Amino acid sequence: MIGTVASLFLFAFGALGVWLLRSRFPHAYFMQACYAAMSLGGLVATGWTVSHNLVLGVIGVAILFVGCIIGLIGGVVRRELRIFPPP
Repeated sequence: MIGTVASLFLFAFGALGVWLLRSRFPHAYFMQACYAAMSLGGLVATGWTVSHNLVLGVIGVAILFVGCIIGLIGGVVRRELRIFPPP
C-alpha cells in the first residue's frame, strides 16, 4: 500500500514538473527529461506494486536512475553555461 502511494506520488510529481517546466521554462530540456523519467519510473513502479513482478521493479528503478543522471547532467551544464558571458 505504501509503495503504491509512493509510486503514484512520483508519477504525479514528475508529470507536474514536466508541465511546469514546459509552460514556464521551455528551453530546460534536461530538466524536462529528468521529470519525464521520474513520471515514467513512477508509473512503472506502480505497475510493480500491483503485480509484484520483479522485472517491472528493476525497470522502474533503472528509469528513475537514468532520470537522476539526466538531471545531474542538466544541472552541471546549466551551471557551466553561466560561466560564459551572454552573447
